Amino acid sequence: MPDISIRLREREVCQLLCCSKSHLYRLHKQGKLLRRKEGYKFTYWIRKEVEAYAMGINPYAGEGVAQV
Repeated sequence: MPDISIRLREREVCQLLCCSKSHLYRLHKQGKLLRRKEGYKFTYWIRKEVEAYAMGINPYAGEGVAQV
């Protein structure tokens, strides 16, 4: 099995969703995809959540996250 990271950078998320960077940050602002931060500059998204969103599944259903 290939070594696939569970963390995606914004460029990788945009390629996976076929969207622009501004649209990605709009999705984050709307609460549809949560961005994680580690340290001062490193931001990432979780691969499993991005793939679920790409398939039309709400990745945060049942987790107590506000739905928009």
